[in-house]
Amino acid sequence: MRTIIVGGPRCGKSTIARQMRLQGIRTFCGDPLSLVKEPEPGVTYLPEDLDWSAGSAYVADNWFPLPGPWVMEGQIMARALRKWLWRRDDRYRGTAAPCDRIIVLQHPRPECTLLPGQVSMNKAVQTVWSQISDRFAGVSEYR
Repeated sequence: MRTIIVGGPRCGKSTIARQMRLQGIRTFCGDPLSLVKEPEPGVTYLPEDLDWSAGSAYVADNWFPLPGPWVMEGQIMARALRKWLWRRDDRYRGTAAPCDRIIVLQHPRPECTLLPGQVSMNKAVQTVWSQISDRFAGVSEYR
């Protein structure tokens, strides 16, 4: 199974991905290692030198085509899915999604207080997801 986890800061994306990784599923994080508070062994992180646009393109072009099973998580995933929609080529014609399942985490965990920048990022993730969610209705589950 190929799973993408979409959500803003402090929603639990890494926690779900960790649970899947412990079951032997290859894990990708849409953040560069330098931005991760508690890096974990066995996780592939986004290259350091990419901005948001280049990072989402990198994920869409290099990670999404990989054979599963895998799980990918990060705030960049909604943008990567949007980029995937824009860039679809013959490899993906007729394909509803680059994965088998998208887990959408809509709210920060109740025990978390977001900093102003995290509030903005959460809003940005939700805005991008609202623009593309109908294209992935068949594979999306909301939590």
